[in-house]
Amino acid sequence: MSEGMHPRGREWIKRIAALAIGMGVAMALLAAVEYGFYRYNKSEADRVHITYDPPGDPNEFRLILGYRPRGPREYTATKTVDGKEIYTAHYTIDEHHRRATKKNKNAESYLAIFGGSFAFGEGVSDDETLAARLTERATNRNVYNFGYSGYGPQHALVQIEHDETWAGVSETQGDAIYILIPHHVMRAAGSMRVVSGWGRHFPAYRLEGDAVIHEDTFNHARPLRNFWYNALSREQILRAYEVDWPTAPREKDIELTVALLSAARDALNERGGDRFVVVLYPSEWWTDKMVETTRTKLQDRDLILADFTSDDYLATLTIPGDGH
Repeated sequence: MSEGMHPRGREWIKRIAALAIGMGVAMALLAAVEYGFYRYNKSEADRVHITYDPPGDPNEFRLILGYRPRGPREYTATKTVDGKEIYTAHYTIDEHHRRATKKNKNAESYLAIFGGSFAFGEGVSDDETLAARLTERATNRNVYNFGYSGYGPQHALVQIEHDETWAGVSETQGDAIYILIPHHVMRAAGSMRVVSGWGRHFPAYRLEGDAVIHEDTFNHARPLRNFWYNALSREQILRAYEVDWPTAPREKDIELTVALLSAARDALNERGGDRFVVVLYPSEWWTDKMVETTRTKLQDRDLILADFTSDDYLATLTIPGDGH
């Protein structure tokens, strides 16, 4: 009788070989697709350029905020897309690391503006920001611009609570305005794109009952989740389609956002401040359900609301070729 491998053994080897070949082909195809999307993402990124004069990073690291404007300094930012100028704006950052505003000599109180890039005035010069316009009209107030690009509602709370970030506000009484857009909900929640990008060092909070609890920065507070977020964020396919997780603001994320704004209001009151107004800023990212949920939760916390989402301001307020 001739010796040799059992027929079943040979069959298993064939199956394993076929599986290995199939997996190799699949991985090669996936790598090819990833490389194709990498080239696409790079070409899209190369279309957009923002230059600074004088050159230099406009940000500096600050633990309690993640980052802040580098200051005091003045510089000009120019954004181009495919070589076409989208905007040229002059920025002045004061010694307190805030967008500079003119001071009113007869000011009796303050008006503090909080939020992200819309509050800061990204893409417009110093005299065109919301804070500058309010300074012209509120001659009995000094207006302070706490907003900065990429910030979320947790930053407003930190900026009011800490003496370091509140420094320079000389008046003892005043009001505040928070400019809220849908993206701020994701910044408060610490979504994948935020945590794996510009917001990895942002302050992280969780909701415990009705109170917000400061945990740490996002990259330290939730290491396991952040590990997967960072891994997934490197996938070129997900980058191309701007996939985030969660994919849209959830009710609990809106609840956390509103709780942070409520805590900021309470912190303002402790400093002698009065009204804290939340402005729902017009944006194509608002949905009817999200607006309704946000309105309800703001009202439940007795926050003053100014809703501009139903009015068509985008055409007149948006910089052509830019998201601001």
